[in-house]
Amino acid sequence: MMALESLVKEHFLRLYLFNTRSPAQLFSNDTFLLRKSLAGKMMMKPDTTIYYATSPTGFVSKIALYSQDSLMMFVYDEHDCVIDSMPLRTERYASLLKSKEDVFLLYRGWLEMKSQQIKEALDQVANLRYRQNISLYRQTYWVKNRRELLLAEERLRSEQRDVEHKINVLTLPNEEVVGYMLRNAYPGGTAEISYLPGLGFVYTVSSKRGEKLYELSDHRGNVMAAVSDRKTGVDNGNTEIAYYNVDVVNANDYYPFGALIPERTYNNVNDKYRYGFNGKENDNDVKGVGNQQDGLWPTSV
Repeated sequence: MMALESLVKEHFLRLYLFNTRSPAQLFSNDTFLLRKSLAGKMMMKPDTTIYYATSPTGFVSKIALYSQDSLMMFVYDEHDCVIDSMPLRTERYASLLKSKEDVFLLYRGWLEMKSQQIKEALDQVANLRYRQNISLYRQTYWVKNRRELLLAEERLRSEQRDVEHKINVLTLPNEEVVGYMLRNAYPGGTAEISYLPGLGFVYTVSSKRGEKLYELSDHRGNVMAAVSDRKTGVDNGNTEIAYYNVDVVNANDYYPFGALIPERTYNNVNDKYRYGFNGKENDNDVKGVGNQQDGLWPTSV
């Protein structure tokens, strides 16, 4: 499951970064550049061992072990603030330093264990809440006890939300960092790839019909016609579309050397296609429509 999550995370990171500048250019602060250079590394000092996250855009930036507090493992965010701590057994500190175990995976497992324990506690509270009592004494006692159970259930659900949030930020990048990168990558409009809090990445494809053109060429490379991706539905008389008509932008036929045949030429008034004979771009501004391609070859010669 974790391997699949890692692949999904890598896939989405590539999606929203494929058409952007380098993250190093988007972040001017030294903190991000430092995290980028230390990503996935381990720094050992006489009394401190620091493990840096593999992704510099993640919410959790590092996990630290301290010799003076060897019974705890401390988790830091991108602002270098402690956001969580995980208890360790007495012998666990030394074994972590020797084995170089993945502490982020260890922390993830501990969070999932806490989540499972909370779910089991919620089930127990729910069973107690809905247990029926018959005697008057038990009913009176049950009213008071039920209030306490409701408070306990609310507290457990709050803890459950907190633990699930911590698990999610280990899997996905920090939404604030992603949003900042997207705003800098797409300053002129809405980004195609965005991050929705609580939902994850969304990929939006928007296009205007008629702006994408396709060439229909003969065996010599001459562009005989150009059609767009716009299509017009034709009703068969019963309010259902029977077939579609193609949107022809341009259609031409040529004399030898590329001059246009006037009676075999069609151009949409709203669309001008600049490519024609031998697939070359027409230079209609110099010697007239179709009389010159690529600024070098007069077709009237």
